[in-house]
Amino acid sequence: MCAAALAASAVVAQTPRTPVPQVRMNEGFSFLPLDEAVAPQKAPALAGEATDAAADGQSLDFTLAFGVYGALYFVGQNGGPLPAGTTYYQAFALSEANRKLYAGKTITSINIVSPMNSRLSSTSKYVNDITDVTVFLTHGLDKEFFYTQKGKLGTDGYTQYKIELDTPYVIEEDKPLYIGYYAQTVSQYDYYLVVDGVARESLDGGYCDAVTGSAAPKWNNIAQDYGNLCIGATIVGDNLPENGVSMFGIELPTYTAPGEPFSFDIGFIGAAANEAKSVEIEYTIGNQTPETLKIPFQEQYYLGFNEPATYTISKVVCNEVGAEVPFSVKITKVNDVPNVSEDNQASGTFQCFDPSLGFTRRFVVEEGTGTWCGYCPQGFVMMQYLRENYPTEFIRIAIHASSSRPDQMEVATTSSVINALFEGFPQAWVNRSYNTMLGYQGVDVNQGLADYYEANKDVPSIADVDLAPEFATNGRSIEIPTAVKVAIDVNNNDRYRLAYYITEDNVGPYSQANYYSGGQMGAMGGWENEPNPVPDMMFEDVVRRLVGNATGVSGSLPEEMKAGETYEYSTSASIANVTGDTFFVTAMVIDSNTLEIVNAKQVELRKPGGVTDVDGNGTALDVRGTAGAIVFGGEYASAAVYNVAGQLVATAAGEASVALPAGLYIVKADGATAKVVVK
Repeated sequence: MCAAALAASAVVAQTPRTPVPQVRMNEGFSFLPLDEAVAPQKAPALAGEATDAAADGQSLDFTLAFGVYGALYFVGQNGGPLPAGTTYYQAFALSEANRKLYAGKTITSINIVSPMNSRLSSTSKYVNDITDVTVFLTHGLDKEFFYTQKGKLGTDGYTQYKIELDTPYVIEEDKPLYIGYYAQTVSQYDYYLVVDGVARESLDGGYCDAVTGSAAPKWNNIAQDYGNLCIGATIVGDNLPENGVSMFGIELPTYTAPGEPFSFDIGFIGAAANEAKSVEIEYTIGNQTPETLKIPFQEQYYLGFNEPATYTISKVVCNEVGAEVPFSVKITKVNDVPNVSEDNQASGTFQCFDPSLGFTRRFVVEEGTGTWCGYCPQGFVMMQYLRENYPTEFIRIAIHASSSRPDQMEVATTSSVINALFEGFPQAWVNRSYNTMLGYQGVDVNQGLADYYEANKDVPSIADVDLAPEFATNGRSIEIPTAVKVAIDVNNNDRYRLAYYITEDNVGPYSQANYYSGGQMGAMGGWENEPNPVPDMMFEDVVRRLVGNATGVSGSLPEEMKAGETYEYSTSASIANVTGDTFFVTAMVIDSNTLEIVNAKQVELRKPGGVTDVDGNGTALDVRGTAGAIVFGGEYASAAVYNVAGQLVATAAGEASVALPAGLYIVKADGATAKVVVK
């Protein structure tokens, strides 16, 4: 976009960015991206269009979806599709704000983007075999449908069809409204939940279910994982809202220096019957004078209804120092007149202080994983990448949890973190502020982490933490004396708190599910060459205990904290379930308001009298690494060798020499564990 700086303190980026479809690979669904279904064929854009209807006034095709990205179906207990004849349901909600905007206007049709049959479709055409549908309106998904009507879809897949209502419905502001349809599958190859692939926090556009027999729907929601469903409605009436743009969201930096220019991203969505050719925003930083900026769009970037775009506003300056500087932004005008959309503002906070006062930032990666999760090997590949490329920069934390199938490494103390951070496995967060997009299709997780590190490695942290854990006299618990400093004065009021992880390497062996086996899902760091499941795996970075919860230990840091002073705290933790001789203790300063990990430090402990790791010349176990081999000098009843990804690569008994490529290996022999380097 071409825009001049119309405010002294800000300019707008030249090119708008639209939300990028990113689809999580979840248990319970089979997803088929558009470009994998058949050869590229232009799919329908779903941004609504306003037209003049001679008899009924203006007409607007309303939808919450941005455009077709792909489709999916529900998976049965056996891992395959539900049988032909399954009844599927999908719906979206007309929010309170939209009911207010369109109150008194009439819904004349329900618009459906047709499913796609992967077997019938070809390189030149998408084919749909589900043609008989029933559209419905309801005031609650747990209530009866107050309006139903049968309709027909055409045989072209991924095509929008309109089911004209015999009795149009007038929108009532004070009554909840859900709009949708249901139909029966014809084939196991039907992909019937067509989505836009842009994950949302709002659930309004993702309600669905699939049932066999006469069971009532229980309504899942896929908006946070797969985006909104590609369904909508035609709204007709005089004086449809014009000159409206809603706020998709803002992205602020965590930190900025006083007087130094910074940037923030702002997302716009067209929210009216006419196109938005320009917007005017007003943003306020702390107690500074509000700034106004007009953003004129180039013609190719005019925003029609529900069309999104993200712009970067740069050269913004904060002159206030604080740990929580408030920021707010509002879209005040569209096309030089007041904005009719009420969903037009957002706010947040950031830190602003002299970088010389800050502390080196350490990054904590919390990975949600499970032995039952067939997509979780992607997390193993990510953690191995960090282990090899950023061994000290990233603290790795693997949080295991059970599903319908158990994971023997699950611990009860991490339940609050699982509930707070993970809506699906696999998933991983860096400092709880950056989603690695683990478990999403079409995302280079490792490159994203590298880019994130480069962008944030020099950003100072407002707090520093140190710890010196020591064993209690019983040998089954530890004491963790901790010291914290802050860069500027903080009126804490229990906002910043401490929490602790105890983690362990070389845990197992256990079996790991592996959906990448056979290569059908592409390369995945060698997992495509392993079976499903992978037996006898050893696991790294496994959480054995969390001290505190997702928000930390309340009261662990004082109400008022002064720059440069040291604040001490100590707690204890059981290590009863730590099976090896060495383990790690990680102390974290957590912002309990946002759950962000402000800073952290990890130290390694060795149990008194524990076995020393072998580095190629050690003597704790009579095993050593040589050029191209591991040599076992003792008469072991059984010895197992694992690579650093936890995969069993060799076994031995008695005196033996096992040929292996150069690298680091983990050896377990007669109950002892060691690390061995093959040169």
